[in-house]
Amino acid sequence: MVPNSIKIPVPFTYVFPNGALFLSVDKLVDFDRIREDDNQARDENGVRMWVVKVMDQDPEAGKFGRTTEVKVKIAAAQQPVPPTGVKLPGGITVTRWSSPNSR
Repeated sequence: MVPNSIKIPVPFTYVFPNGALFLSVDKLVDFDRIREDDNQARDENGVRMWVVKVMDQDPEAGKFGRTTEVKVKIAAAQQPVPPTGVKLPGGITVTRWSSPNSR
């Protein structure tokens, strides 16, 4: 059995070979500290944890009625900000999203 604490680095292109669309970002709440003003979860180094919701662009991702939305946890001192995109008519923004390590 593999313990939950093991972290294995995985390239962005391996997890999302067709890319991912940014949907939202929010702090990860530490429910053991829910009554505290600053109840944001932190990693083992004390860095704040964030939950980024993305939509997997793999055509097979939504097969058989499954959701294409995935929550990705990120450790960062500041709230992650999506890259600027291209505005299309109707208020839609198109943005290429990639991991900084995939460039």
